[in-house]
Amino acid sequence: WLLKVQIPHGFTILTLNFSRIYQAFSTHFYEYPKLLSVRGRTDGKRYTPSDENIALNRALSAKRYLVRNGASPLMIFINYYSGGDYIADNNSPGGRHQNRRVELEFMDYAIPRQPTLP
Repeated sequence: WLLKVQIPHGFTILTLNFSRIYQAFSTHFYEYPKLLSVRGRTDGKRYTPSDENIALNRALSAKRYLVRNGASPLMIFINYYSGGDYIADNNSPGGRHQNRRVELEFMDYAIPRQPTLP
């Protein structure tokens, strides 16, 4: 499961759009343990410390939201990157809008069974 949430230029706080998406997937998330990769991205044309900070804060705000709503912080991993990893043409306003995002990837996680003693 991969979700992409677009974020307005310069913003790090997630909007109501994110809560609607989280609610749609919360039942699936709690059926059995999941690892969750949260990736913050920007539309920067090259790496800059300020854009990297925006990408980090986008990922952290998503993680905080999920933890406040019952997800285990131990099951959430963050990743952030600015100045690349585009999903659309970064030379157009529409493409740049798509590239400003947080991605959530739910991954199945199997808990190994403990061997039973005879």
